[in-house]
Amino acid sequence: MIALDGVGKKFGTVRALSNITLEITPGTTVGLLGPNGSGKSTLLKLAAGLLKPTSGTVTVGGKAPRDAKAQIGYLGHEPFLYRYLSAEENLNFYADLYRVDRTKVPVLLEEVGLQAKGSALVRTFSRGESQRLGLARAMLHDPEVLLLDEPFSGLDDASAGRLPQLIARPGRTTLLSTHDLPRAHDVADRLIHLSGGQLA
Repeated sequence: MIALDGVGKKFGTVRALSNITLEITPGTTVGLLGPNGSGKSTLLKLAAGLLKPTSGTVTVGGKAPRDAKAQIGYLGHEPFLYRYLSAEENLNFYADLYRVDRTKVPVLLEEVGLQAKGSALVRTFSRGESQRLGLARAMLHDPEVLLLDEPFSGLDDASAGRLPQLIARPGRTTLLSTHDLPRAHDVADRLIHLSGGQLA
């Protein structure tokens, strides 16, 4: 479902990734581990189509990521939420964008534990609440591929414990980065380690 073949990425003279060849089987959850600066976020952005590789190719479902956007849900360090809209207004906006029925919005708010805060402005949210709403946004269109960059960040233990159940869906392919090794073992079928922009 996700394939990288000889992928490299440079930012100016800085090499973020070098010769990454990787295939992620459809329907599996893969944990991406590595220290800060190892290239995890860059790899996820390449798979999401937010960056283009300097060398090599990236495909999602056999297509370039930019051509597979309808299949991809992405949650990065920035949750892509409008701070001066409510939680419900944010999800309604994205529902219209993805041509998803708005009736899914209250269901998702309940699934991420924000049903009581649907009318609250996002600018009043804690880091963990914003993270949960960002996850709801990423899953709103029921994507076949879910790309999550440090999804446990800012979550309390209860919310982090619910995450595997939230993201699980038969046939979905999930790639997530995390520093939390125990939780990575809980959620992932397979673990991959990056170090210095290379597979370790």
